[in-house]
Order: sequence, then C-alpha cells, then structure tokens
Amino acid sequence: MSYKGVIFDLDGTILNSTQLNVDSFQYACEIHLGKRIDEKKLLKMYGKPLLEQMNYFCPEKAEDLIAAYREFSQKYHDEVIALFPGVEELLEQLKTNGLIIALVTSKSKAAGKQNLEFFNIEHYFEHLIFLEDVEKHKPHPDPYEKMIKLMGLKPSEIISIGDSPFDIMGSKRAGLTTVLVGWTTFKTEDFINCQPDYIVNDFKTFSKMLI
Repeated sequence: MSYKGVIFDLDGTILNSTQLNVDSFQYACEIHLGKRIDEKKLLKMYGKPLLEQMNYFCPEKAEDLIAAYREFSQKYHDEVIALFPGVEELLEQLKTNGLIIALVTSKSKAAGKQNLEFFNIEHYFEHLIFLEDVEKHKPHPDPYEKMIKLMGLKPSEIISIGDSPFDIMGSKRAGLTTVLVGWTTFKTEDFINCQPDYIVNDFKTFSKMLI
C-alpha cells in the first residue's frame, strides 16, 4: 500500500474524550430535562454534530442543552481529556515521512482547536475541517470530498481513520480507504452497512500500514 495522505477523526479516534462527552451530556440532561439518558443511546449518536444529538433528545431545549453541555465540558476539560497512546509518535512519523495529515471532525472549531492546542498537536495537521466548514456532516461525504480537494490528492492516495460508522460511511462514500480503531465504543452490528477496510488495535499497527 502506498498512501500520500491521512485523514483523522478527532473524538474517539485520537482523542480519548468519550467519558467527558457522556458526562457533559448527562449533566445537561439532568439540568434541563430532569433525567439521565441511557448511555447506550448516547453512544449511538457519538460522532454526530452536537446540535443534531440534542435535537434528537429534545429539540425544544436543544440550545439550552448545548450551553449546559459546554459549561460542564469546559470546566473539566483539562483534567479529564487525554490522547490515546501513540498519537504523538504516529503524527511525528507521518510528518517526517512526508505524508499530508488532515483532520475531519463534526466538532465545533472552538472546541476542536482547544483540544489540539491543549496537547500541542495542531501543527501536525496541514488541513482541518470543523463543524462550521461544511453544511452537510458525516456520514455525508461532503466533509471528506472537501478535504480531498484541499489535500490535492486522489481518493486512492488517502486513507481515513475513525471510530464511528459515520466516519467509515462518509469516507467510503468519498472513495477513501477506511480504517476503524479497535477501541471504538460502537458495536459490530453498527457497522453492518459500512464495513471498514481495516481494523487496527493500536497506532503502531496503523503506522506500519503507511510507512
């Protein structure tokens, strides 16, 4: 295999933020809905834009839910958030070997940049696409098709790695080779309609596929 570019997802792929996101969601629901949501239902929506998630549970209070979610997330961000093992080493290897590194996330620009800057890894990414940069989001191919143009490569020259069926489906629709991380919180049945090309259980294995 010979790839010239890599597209990463953020949350759940390189950023271990699932628990913070779940806790933030539950806090918002307790404040504005007076109840907690079944965690399995929350994780089914993981990876979609925050507004879409809140609209699913209570469209009338979506904006209030988002405000409370962000309040909690900001408060506990620095002490809870973490990178998955091997992220920095992988990014350094890819950059050293001349691959174009990109990021496609449904997270807002403010929140996403906070994550990248906190861990001082933003400089590794040549191109970034956040929530505000496209009108249609994963699993629609638009974010990936836009990124392909930014990278100046053919789809066959790019590999895309993520943790959700939205990452895999959106990437496949854009003609990309797909990789699913083994630490995904989604179940096998969630990928019935969007089987990844590869599954990796650590970033060392992923690195060997590229270098």
